[in-house]
Amino acid sequence: MKKTSTVILAMAVLSLSLFKTTAVQAQKGGDAPPSVITAGVGWSLVGALFGVLNNSVPDSSSVDLRQTPVIIGSYDYYISPKFSIGAAYSYQSFTFEYSKYPVTNSQGVTYYATYKDVLKRMNFAVRPLFHFGSSDEIDPYFGLRLGYTQWSSTTTNPDPYYNSLDFTTGSVGSPIKVQVLFGTRYWVADFLGLNAEVAIGSPYLAMLGANFRF
Repeated sequence: MKKTSTVILAMAVLSLSLFKTTAVQAQKGGDAPPSVITAGVGWSLVGALFGVLNNSVPDSSSVDLRQTPVIIGSYDYYISPKFSIGAAYSYQSFTFEYSKYPVTNSQGVTYYATYKDVLKRMNFAVRPLFHFGSSDEIDPYFGLRLGYTQWSSTTTNPDPYYNSLDFTTGSVGSPIKVQVLFGTRYWVADFLGLNAEVAIGSPYLAMLGANFRF
């Protein structure tokens, strides 16, 4: 926990330092660099990891897994035409519906129950990006996303000792997530663009989004 807090604090200090540098440069240069807001959806492999859950479900029961795409939002501030610093957020939920699940009560009586687990994950991150395009319409870039992932859950399982987050312990790893990404934006108008990214790491492997420049 101490290590996690130290990493988050370092990320915040880095972002603040870069923001102050940007403000000074903008004052010296006159016009401030553009800002870009992105809203998009992505795809991840976490659902596949949860497939191992089927191995722990009793033969008499069944489980149905549903998941949302990764919902993504970000804000990028261009310090120069070649470099930007931004903040990003993502959200994804997973719903497990169990039927005919055997439960043994405090009297030792076993009965079959139907219940639901809902898991949610949120990721908060900073992302420095390097832009290497020379066109006003196309903006290719690559960079890092340094984030912190938080999980939460709700359940209707009647077992008072049941914790729906238990089986995520071995699959999600550290809450600190590092992602390497490559993407490009295409500006269809002065203020509106479309972008796509591919990435290695959490919280998504690919995304599509709409961009708003101001």
